[in-house]
Amino acid sequence: MTEGSLWGDLSTLKSIRTPKSMLTEQADILNQLTGGLIRAQVNASQNGASLNFTLLIIAPALNNYNFTVCIISHDVNIYPCKIYSYEDNTWQDCENEEELKVKLRNVLSSDKTKRIIEALLSQSRG
Repeated sequence: MTEGSLWGDLSTLKSIRTPKSMLTEQADILNQLTGGLIRAQVNASQNGASLNFTLLIIAPALNNYNFTVCIISHDVNIYPCKIYSYEDNTWQDCENEEELKVKLRNVLSSDKTKRIIEALLSQSRG
């Protein structure tokens, strides 16, 4: 005879939008915007208790040349998390999803990121 679930009521748990899903969504958007000339990819790794997600821009026409745009790191609780930007080589803390969204937007729309995409697109077309 079984007693049923001892886990309690899990129906009230909320769904948290993860940094990985945010990066994957943005990777898909870049792939569409560039018609696949430039691809973006999210790589996952673990370092102790930290989960790390790296966003790469890849130029298939240039022997898969790749550039790391940013890294997001968090523990199992997701937030707070940290974002590392190669724009200014710094880690920034993000207390929640909204804060991460703002900082990720700053990285992806930065002049440095745009120049890299521009250069890779130009070389991939030529």
